Amino acid sequence: MKLASFAVVALASGLLAAAQGSPKPDNSLKPAACTTAGVRKEIRSLTDAEWSVVSSVVLAMNRDGWGRWFAYVHTQNFNTIHGNSQFFPFHRRFTIDYEQIAQRYSSSFYLPYWDTVSDYRAPQTSEVLTNKYIGGNGQGANGCVSDGFLANINVGYPNTHCLVRKFDKGDGIINSWYAPEYILSIIQRDTTMAQFRPDMEMSLHGAVHLGLGGDMIEQWSPNDFAFMVHHANMDRLWDQWQDNGNTWVMDGVDNKGANMTIDSQILAYNEPVSSVMQLGHGSACYYYDTNLPEDRNLPSQASAVAQSAVAKDKSNSSNGKKNNGEDSDDSKKTKRIVHPAKTNKPDIDDFFRGVASDVAAGVQQLNEDIKDGLEEVDQFFKDAFKGITKGLSKSLHKSAQNVVTTLPPNVLDRWFPKMAGLGKDIANNKVTGLKRPQKGPQHCQQGCCCHPCPADSGQQVGKDAQV
Repeated sequence: MKLASFAVVALASGLLAAAQGSPKPDNSLKPAACTTAGVRKEIRSLTDAEWSVVSSVVLAMNRDGWGRWFAYVHTQNFNTIHGNSQFFPFHRRFTIDYEQIAQRYSSSFYLPYWDTVSDYRAPQTSEVLTNKYIGGNGQGANGCVSDGFLANINVGYPNTHCLVRKFDKGDGIINSWYAPEYILSIIQRDTTMAQFRPDMEMSLHGAVHLGLGGDMIEQWSPNDFAFMVHHANMDRLWDQWQDNGNTWVMDGVDNKGANMTIDSQILAYNEPVSSVMQLGHGSACYYYDTNLPEDRNLPSQASAVAQSAVAKDKSNSSNGKKNNGEDSDDSKKTKRIVHPAKTNKPDIDDFFRGVASDVAAGVQQLNEDIKDGLEEVDQFFKDAFKGITKGLSKSLHKSAQNVVTTLPPNVLDRWFPKMAGLGKDIANNKVTGLKRPQKGPQHCQQGCCCHPCPADSGQQVGKDAQV
């Protein structure tokens, strides 16, 4: 039975609850800066040596049972970490946990991300889904992945089976994902987690899970390494949203309807949300290549090679292996405490059934507003999406002039408010030197918002953008 809901649970999880803004943490609550912080890169930008490290370590972790472990943790906590404000902090901590385990096999391992927005038109043609990287659609009646570095592997949860992918449109085709315009508009418009979380979880997040199908539409989706590179990208987009004046914003409610703040505990980890709120601090010892700080202290990755510590010997692999649900003595810094939800699979409908239609109407209005200049705008985002989102944090990309000169003021004001606010200066090429915060929190947004979930509109956005 197909269980594809990483999103529908949100409808019953207090989406319309009042958002209570988090206070700025005092110095005693701020996580310490990391001594060194590595860089998470887009998967296609990795050198051959870096990709060799990543792929070798992932296979070794799967061999040693870690793939099964992460699939188990995600399944046991599924109902409590989706559809509420636990979504982003949990998944950030989850990818950190995975990365820290991987670094026991190779210290040069940093989790890559997949910039899925760049592949939104025809995702099945992405280089990421080829033999060079994670492989493509599953083959045969069972949909077993037969190419890429994951070719013909077995995964272990909830039972031993081949890694399965079944692209959602059939015949090896994936329905279009969400256009860059839509995602950038969310990053610019939303000012509370109660807005941002459903807007992202119900759109790009869900579309990628559905598009790949197979294990990726199940609660045990971490069986597929596609989960990790996808959620690293979701984490990167959260970081970009945070860097738009929302660094310490945490509000909305958890799965029980309790207000979420930076003092709330991350489910399954018993650590405060504040510990993952700022990259380069606390347990989040990494940055993304699209948004690097000025005063970073980064280890060199230029000479990364596939190390023999990829754990072919039992002594190394045993240091990273779980026994009977307990961590070994040397794994205390990556403490994993599972708080099981229901142990049996709930019967959940597909992603976007029954979600609010007014957001779909809003997206349609966006398409109508910009359709006259859509080809030019779409080309701009195709060329410069990374640049402009990075630029909003550091120095605005020169080609941002195209946006403020192409879109009418009313469209900028509604859908790209941050860009509209700087529109005149952008057009005159006067905006420079906007830096991401390095020390201490920024101001927090507070207030009440009631925001519905985006409907299944990504495919429509993608299709409209191809005119």
